[in-house]
Amino acid sequence: MAGRPNILFIQPDQQRYDCLGRAGHPLVKTPAIDRLAAEGVWFTHAFTPTPTCCPARQSLLCGKWAEQHGGLWNYGIGLPLKPFAEPTWTEALASAGYILGYVGRWEVHPIKTPLDYGFRDWVRASDYAAWRKAHHLPDPVPDAERLPELRGHPAARWFGGLDPVEVEQARPHWYAERTIE
Repeated sequence: MAGRPNILFIQPDQQRYDCLGRAGHPLVKTPAIDRLAAEGVWFTHAFTPTPTCCPARQSLLCGKWAEQHGGLWNYGIGLPLKPFAEPTWTEALASAGYILGYVGRWEVHPIKTPLDYGFRDWVRASDYAAWRKAHHLPDPVPDAERLPELRGHPAARWFGGLDPVEVEQARPHWYAERTIE
């Protein structure tokens, strides 16, 4: 594969365009992403086809509006996803000889995995949980347990928490290391 570029595609959830150093935010410092953008592609006019995460991921994968592929809600509560009529861009890359790996949250399809769309490797959240357990790391403490005023709150499961691990043991660092591998 000499002469062909490596491709690193970052798809975060709920990333505000202006909350990156490269976008000119006065407080947010993102030197690694800024460098990647400076040396790669920086989409200044991109937008999400839908604000809901699963349909947005589905649209990005197949290049269609949510109304066309049928994923109108997050798949746990939505309609069944229609089969994609054409190969996805990831399948096209795999057919062209690229070796694709997927690291992190998938949630594109309730049954199919990245392996069904041209990816050779998939590092899941459950892999991090298993690694964490194997290293005897403590469980995160949900805010609803830690803060008395949040106990019993109907939305408590959506609140954050405190993760008592070192930075090198935290999920973002672990995912970054798997991506580099």
